[in-house]
Amino acid sequence: MTTMTMEPEPKATLAITPRNNGELAVAEAAPLSPAQILDQVNLIQQVMRAVMRDGEHFGKIPGCGDKPTLLKPGAEKLAMTFRLRPEFAVEVIDLPRGHREVRVVCTLRTANGSVLGQGVGSCSTMESKYRYRSESTGREVPKAYWASRDANLLGGPEFSAKKFDGRWVIVHRVESNDLADAYNTILKMSKKRALVDAVITATAASDIFTQDVEDFRETDEPKGVPKSTQTPPAEGPTPHQKIRALCEQYRIPETAVVNFLALKGLDIGSIDELSPTDASRVVKNWAQVKEYADGQGA
Repeated sequence: MTTMTMEPEPKATLAITPRNNGELAVAEAAPLSPAQILDQVNLIQQVMRAVMRDGEHFGKIPGCGDKPTLLKPGAEKLAMTFRLRPEFAVEVIDLPRGHREVRVVCTLRTANGSVLGQGVGSCSTMESKYRYRSESTGREVPKAYWASRDANLLGGPEFSAKKFDGRWVIVHRVESNDLADAYNTILKMSKKRALVDAVITATAASDIFTQDVEDFRETDEPKGVPKSTQTPPAEGPTPHQKIRALCEQYRIPETAVVNFLALKGLDIGSIDELSPTDASRVVKNWAQVKEYADGQGA
């Protein structure tokens, strides 16, 4: 187990005070006035409107309330806005059977080095999206399943429905035997979670953003809808087929899409492993995928 500890330091106070040149300064060891608190909230909202983009810097997840989730690029923009410098302390914990947990403490410092706030984040290969993988059984999903959503009709709780090449088949959830492939991913995920936590805490933006919802959902079925009202997707091009059509149109290899999603914290082996919800989000945000692929020379 590798551990790094940090000694507590005096914290600065974030106070927004206009300078003569129109820039903003961070005042330390001074209580905030109501006007300064209002200025800080207004500044965050102005940055949201002028700089941030929905789906890239923040995003609302269906079924999870109206408060948007602050994403890593958005946290970086807010840290830049308030001129905060992040530092990371990492703790790696080796678990049985090759599993690993990574804990990260993010410390935000002002320009002169004073500590303004801290955030924590952790990620583990014991999380379901890293611990398990889906294996297709090749058997089609029985029609009776769509009416009741009874997992016993598929084979039990370890089985679920997934769409491959336009056909709904039964997949079996099994333990992953490639855990080492996820070590770097969980490190980056822990770092991201710690950064977002630190920025929200230091800027007192928890009334504007949440961070408890991940960038992408991990399930195949929509949230917030009673199972009795869920129906199989309508006929027509599926989100997965749309992704492949876009890849062909712009001559982008599917591996570039997979690599882009890994940067967003979604570790998959192929486009087929995307849930319908995640695949739809990829289509909606295709401009980001294309920009990434162009930058990689794909």
